[in-house]
Amino acid sequence: FFFEVVDKMARVSSVEPSKLFEHIRQGKPIMECIDSGDSVTQANHFGMTPLLYAVAYNQTNYVEELLQKGSVITHQDKRGFSVLHIAAQKDLKNMFTLLMTRGADPKLKTKASELAYQVAEGKEKKMQYADMMNETYVSRFGETVEESLQIMAAQQAAGAAAQPSK
Repeated sequence: FFFEVVDKMARVSSVEPSKLFEHIRQGKPIMECIDSGDSVTQANHFGMTPLLYAVAYNQTNYVEELLQKGSVITHQDKRGFSVLHIAAQKDLKNMFTLLMTRGADPKLKTKASELAYQVAEGKEKKMQYADMMNETYVSRFGETVEESLQIMAAQQAAGAAAQPSK
């Protein structure tokens, strides 16, 4: 079912459908599409970019190529799903780890205010993804994702309190 939805999302586009999406889905080489002008950042009607699509199809080699060609790792689709949300939802642990090490932002939330680990199915998987996310994040920034979000919220509140009232 998930792949049917992803396929529809790639095909229903606000621009002419890109061959790049089709090549990713079919496992065909993608560089010829990129070299012939297909955009690595163009999103379809649902906000899916080739990078999000490659993650959904667990195409690790395409993820690397797309990032090298300028894909935006922090892009979110219209639901607010990032590459990490898709990897966690589909239980793609190796992909999730790769994306974390390549700079994916674990603080991004969906339109429903969910962090990536929160869209994983079941309590055990949610805990696994939260641990994976925090392990990588702590090694990069010295704090957990939740601590970082609390710091950001406190800074925003302090900034709002410092604003003169109108």
